[in-house]
Amino acid sequence: MRIFSGTISIAATAAALLAATSASAQVSAARPWSVEGAIEDGDRQDGERRYDEHRVRLEAGRRYRLTANSAAFDPTLKLYAPGLSETVAENDDSGESLNSRIIYVPENAGSYTLRVGSFAADGRGAYTLRAELLPPLPPATPIQLAPRTTTWTSFEGTLTADDPEMSGTHGDDYRFFLAEGEEVIIRADATFDTVVSLYRAADRDGDPIASDDDGGGGLNSMLRYRADAAGEYVIRVTALGDGTGPYRLRIGQ
Repeated sequence: MRIFSGTISIAATAAALLAATSASAQVSAARPWSVEGAIEDGDRQDGERRYDEHRVRLEAGRRYRLTANSAAFDPTLKLYAPGLSETVAENDDSGESLNSRIIYVPENAGSYTLRVGSFAADGRGAYTLRAELLPPLPPATPIQLAPRTTTWTSFEGTLTADDPEMSGTHGDDYRFFLAEGEEVIIRADATFDTVVSLYRAADRDGDPIASDDDGGGGLNSMLRYRADAAGEYVIRVTALGDGTGPYRLRIGQ
């Protein structure tokens, strides 16, 4: 692994020392952490692929954006929790870019390991690794589903570049209640390529329990879900890539 000289973070000298000694870097809202390095022939190897590792301290309950960018190769990014050999998050291509991006909320504070590699076994070259604090997600918009005598409940919304970053893109969240065994059909129609995802309300930064891209015909999305437990759920409307504009969200019962 080669560490380039130059600005590593806002506190350049301190961050360079942290990187050189493999100590855990600290991320704050005012001081995002970044480091420049390169994948080279002499780096550690996982199968046929070379990689570098860096440590960064993450606090419990905070939202972080972790990115690996390179103009020389297609970077991959893996995140390991302290003491664990299995990844807690990983990413190859973010949206329409070959760069990697992870949005992650740790359950526990500690020194996490970021592993930067190449998608191709022969990938070599310079990269920039960065960790930033993101603001908490805003509350999901509460909605009330129509009585069962009504087939569809519709909501109009607009995705903009100013919407909160969610799942690697920008989106809107809608919160509602489902009884155990209750089934809903969720679809989003727009002129851009929509994606709808369903989350448990308590785990909006985790993995969706259901998601769809083009199930609604064309670029529209649609999914069907039957609740395995009563509780609050969140519908997330996003775009595949960087699409923005008005959309219609419809929930059928």
